[in-house]
Amino acid sequence: MNDSMRMGVSLPSVHLPEHVDWIIANQRDLEIDDPFYSDTLDEDLATRVSEIRTALASYTGRLGIHGPTESLPILCDDLMVKKVVQHRLRQALEFASQIGATQMVLHSPFGCFGHPQMVHSPNTGLYKEIAAVHNLLDPIVAQAESQSCQIVLEVCSDVHTRPLIELVRSFESKSVQLSVDVGHAHVMQQFGGPAADQWIFEANDILAHVHLQDTDGLYDHHWAPGDGILCWHAVFRALQSLSHSPRLILEVSPHDVMRGHAYLSQKGHVY
Repeated sequence: MNDSMRMGVSLPSVHLPEHVDWIIANQRDLEIDDPFYSDTLDEDLATRVSEIRTALASYTGRLGIHGPTESLPILCDDLMVKKVVQHRLRQALEFASQIGATQMVLHSPFGCFGHPQMVHSPNTGLYKEIAAVHNLLDPIVAQAESQSCQIVLEVCSDVHTRPLIELVRSFESKSVQLSVDVGHAHVMQQFGGPAADQWIFEANDILAHVHLQDTDGLYDHHWAPGDGILCWHAVFRALQSLSHSPRLILEVSPHDVMRGHAYLSQKGHVY
């Protein structure tokens, strides 16, 4: 089994001690999701950073963070809102720098669409929207590049691959790549979206990050693999077709991590 099938995990730092030995034993990819809740970034983070660095003293794997996303649109024309979003993203990058993270996950700026009268298509404003995202993110990308931190834009409510893939490719930089959340993709199939494996095939060389989670296809449950109806064979067949190794991050409840890993391991998909 190739190295791309080594499974990593997303955790709040408070749950890191429960899993750190398992993580370090195989130097698994790790994502600290504390900054997802942007209010966290206003706290005195010195103690939290110190605890993370101490826990990961012998860690040599790929470390990332989930950046702040709730109520923080990166597709935004309002100048005051844009300043708030940029402030939060700079705070998150500072946190990433302090713990030594080299990747930050942000959510796709494109909401649900797919109907001819909806936006996010070339004849209804896609390129104007891409320009607006650049206007907000370009200085953030520059900061990320200066600290060797890659930004990955995660599939969320997207029901077509073109807008998000075009947005990522428009940066023409390894510093901005794509993330596929297989559970999100599976939910959006009910609105006509492509399956998770199709996202992986079409992303190909720009895919740098994958969130692994299961669902019933109706809600974004973040269940352990095996608890829902996602076709894991198709997901890992697509991943095996890649010539590089995106970070494979299990994004479930901390209490379900080992059970989720056991299911995918027993199926022969991960170790």
